[in-house]
Amino acid sequence: MKNIILILLLCFTFFSCQKNESVLETEEIALNSVFNSVVDSVYLKLTENKTISRNLKQKTIVIYDSLTTDKPGFVQFKARYKTIKNLHFDTISEKVKPKIDLLKLEKEANFKYLPKLFISRDSIKKSFWNSKHALTGVLSFSKICFDEHRKFGAFNCIYSEGDIYNAKHFLVYIKRENGKWKLDEVTKFIRHY
Repeated sequence: MKNIILILLLCFTFFSCQKNESVLETEEIALNSVFNSVVDSVYLKLTENKTISRNLKQKTIVIYDSLTTDKPGFVQFKARYKTIKNLHFDTISEKVKPKIDLLKLEKEANFKYLPKLFISRDSIKKSFWNSKHALTGVLSFSKICFDEHRKFGAFNCIYSEGDIYNAKHFLVYIKRENGKWKLDEVTKFIRHY
């Protein structure tokens, strides 16, 4: 009897750990799959262009190096995908702030981590963001909220030039089709602090 209980306990522990790792792994795969599409879409909305500049690959886009715990709008998420019954934001993986691994991304621009730039207070001024930068601010990304079956997801992309109250917020919707994550839509929204 003790052996059966021990085996059941070990199985439960193993499958619980697998589930936690799986949420974080799904988050990494999903973000890596849609990252360039999201950056392109946000770049177009911020610059009000209709096409990506040919020389974007020679420009630098500065990003924050870790995902934030800023949660996307649950109401908007549910309204977007009306078939979703339960939204799930894993509370264990919520505490883990994964780094964005630039080495795993197929880079369409020259991405740099904000902490590696050693920006001084004076450099927040426009003089820092010279012509080698595609945007005059920093992009950061939140963790992804998935539905319970992990077919749909949503996360925030925030663009800031140093003033959080004037930051521009985008709600990013993604979905899994044929086993691959794709960008569904990027919408701008106003954040009330």
